[in-house]
Amino acid sequence: MKFVPVKGGFVANSSQKRESQSLRSSRKDRYDPIGTALLLWVTNRSALSRKLAMDDFWKKWQPTMKASLCFVQREGAVLMIRKKRGLGAGKINGPGGRLESGETALEAAIRETEEEVGVTPLNLSQRGELHFQFVDGLALHCMVFLAEGCVGEASESDEAIPYWMKPSDIPYHDMWADDVHWLPGMLEGKSFKGYFYFDVEVMLSHQIYWL
Repeated sequence: MKFVPVKGGFVANSSQKRESQSLRSSRKDRYDPIGTALLLWVTNRSALSRKLAMDDFWKKWQPTMKASLCFVQREGAVLMIRKKRGLGAGKINGPGGRLESGETALEAAIRETEEEVGVTPLNLSQRGELHFQFVDGLALHCMVFLAEGCVGEASESDEAIPYWMKPSDIPYHDMWADDVHWLPGMLEGKSFKGYFYFDVEVMLSHQIYWL
């Protein structure tokens, strides 16, 4: 299965902008004027100015939602899911979801994996931290965990369809656009922080810092 490269940088290219405009027109009820102003301002600045503007934006950024992701490794394979509902429905991802009240990111990662695919992940270690700002106003902070093994056998639920995949077979073309920038490195044992700006499903900017 071939990887499909994702175009990155600090602004979208012309085709991405057209796609972004089309997607926005279908989501006017969720459109955020503040996010729109930021998008237009950043798009019309020089490359260096854009980077400095986004750096300043992330320093002041606060999430409106917190979540966890858990990637389970076992015998050379990674447990992935196709989400059936919620944010990212239809896409391939790792098990995960929102933190419940009073819950830690680690507790949420274990609970979501158990609920979505029926296995309990073991030996979890925190490997990444994701920051997402969407034009419609959603600001999502997500902690990423890597688990070494699990108890139980993965099974389909009303939330997700599980798949065991070799890292080389992960279908990045069928995932969120940011994943290809950090998941391969994380599965190799690296830790990271990532910052992403999205208009619905179109990635407008990205920054990755390997730790």
